[in-house]
Amino acid sequence: LSGFVQKQILEAAARAEANLATGDLQRRKRDMDAVHNQFGGEAVDVRARKKLKKEVAAQKKMIQIGQDLIDKEKTEKARMRELLQSMGVPEQDLPPDPYAGDAEAAAEKTRQLAARRADREKRERLSKMQGPMFPPPS
Repeated sequence: LSGFVQKQILEAAARAEANLATGDLQRRKRDMDAVHNQFGGEAVDVRARKKLKKEVAAQKKMIQIGQDLIDKEKTEKARMRELLQSMGVPEQDLPPDPYAGDAEAAAEKTRQLAARRADREKRERLSKMQGPMFPPPS
């Protein structure tokens, strides 16, 4: 793909993500569901519901296409970096590693999850200990 087409795809994906993030489509679905629950099945136009579903699906598909394009670019940059390394290009002349930030972000997320899990286990242990500390004398 040319640079222009890639830019257009990424911009469309960003617009789709922003559109989904606003919650407008979810609000419209909730409104339709509320009207349906209040007045019955014939109160909501089936075509409008179908159109809304298609719109949400199209937004999600556009986001996925943008993410796939980003992943493909990262892979291509990593392959180019590997090729240059195999040719003996000095480290300082190589382009930056496209996956370096991903590894750091994944490690940070893993640390956060481990900390949350430890906190939850500690709370569970403490909640089990709410009763008397020692068994009652017999």
